[in-house]
Amino acid sequence: AVPHQKSAFALVQRIRERMFNYLREVEFMVACDASKETKAVMDELNSAQVNIVHIKGTAKNAADEKLRQAIRRFADEHPPPGAFYNLIV
Repeated sequence: AVPHQKSAFALVQRIRERMFNYLREVEFMVACDASKETKAVMDELNSAQVNIVHIKGTAKNAADEKLRQAIRRFADEHPPPGAFYNLIV
């Protein structure tokens, strides 16, 4: 969850500034239970051009499986020297 009283947009921008100075971003994906996030957080993530993947909060290992699929797809589509950064906040 985005910390209370913090901007999701600012958080995404900060990650981008630190991670992608010399790299090209292909996809920025957030896996979360969208029904448990506030409208403001979802609107800010949308404004930041983030791909939001809804994962049911009660589904065991669903986020892990979704991220695993995304990693495989990225590896298939972007051969070396492509890089994948997995940041869990």
